Amino acid sequence: MEQQEVDNWLHNKTLKLDFNLRQEIPNSDLLEVRVFSNVIFYPALGYKSVIIPIFAIAMSIFVSFSFAAMYGIAVAALGMPSTITTRLAIDACHNARGIAEMAGMTHRIRERTDALDAAGNTTAAIGKGFTIGSAALVSLALFGAFVSHAAISTVDVLTPKVFIGLLMGAMLPYRFSAMTMESVGRAALKMVEEVRRQFNSIPGLMEGHAKANYARCIKISTDASLKEMIPPGALVSGVQLILMEIRCVSVLIVYVAQGIALDRLLVQKML
Repeated sequence: MEQQEVDNWLHNKTLKLDFNLRQEIPNSDLLEVRVFSNVIFYPALGYKSVIIPIFAIAMSIFVSFSFAAMYGIAVAALGMPSTITTRLAIDACHNARGIAEMAGMTHRIRERTDALDAAGNTTAAIGKGFTIGSAALVSLALFGAFVSHAAISTVDVLTPKVFIGLLMGAMLPYRFSAMTMESVGRAALKMVEEVRRQFNSIPGLMEGHAKANYARCIKISTDASLKEMIPPGALVSGVQLILMEIRCVSVLIVYVAQGIALDRLLVQKML
């Protein structure tokens, strides 16, 4: 019961904070003005949303390191996703509405699945937050292990090669994000084209008298999720392998460190 009360308190505080942030966006009676102004204000809101989570991650790093150095950070990283099984079980509910519709359930059942669907979406967002924080701690623990193995205690950032690595590390998260977003766009375009093709080629589909070819749509999503992630993964791994081959350990250290820092900010903003 106490755990449930804590969860409810955190949920209410989160909703209140989200509402207060949204209230900062100016409103207008003119739809055109509201749309164009939101193009500016909503990205600004996304940038502001990284402040509190970053301070929370920084505080967790400081406290865990104070207790047990890098081992404490590693244990904290393992502790954050400890509730992942429960959250995944609830997260599965966010497909309840779609399953009920495809199964042809009654309206009464769909009203109940709507509540499960909302709960699943909420826990999915919370789970992403836990994943981001845990990934930051794991990255720091792995980075500390690499620096210890390389036996490097100091890095001169004023060296041109090291500063170039710093810039490259700042650039990589943006390039990676662009590649993944383009991949999603290409997969979505293929899905739209397939849906249009089925509507045009399958008689009675628009009226609900025929079944769609769901297997083809699933194949498009599955193939895209596997094939489209090859170039981004090769980019991240390839740059590090190249730096290792040319023996630029100091450049690699600042490259990875800058990438870890900016990656957390970008992921939190997109969330």
